[in-house]
Amino acid sequence: CQAATSGLTDVSVSTGVPVGFGVLTCDTEQQGLDRAGLPGSSEDKGHEAVTAALATAVLLKEYRR
Repeated sequence: CQAATSGLTDVSVSTGVPVGFGVLTCDTEQQGLDRAGLPGSSEDKGHEAVTAALATAVLLKEYRR
């Protein structure tokens, strides 16, 4: 995970393009399923991550004008 985080940070810094990266840390398979946005899931962490990435992209676009 450290190497992936470092590599993606380097890409973002060198290109000026934000990079979204999320990792679920789960103690059990059920926790992962509950966070996966499946029918009956209590959460959808993937959707939350995409929403945050898009909001960041919009803000950066406005800021760079």
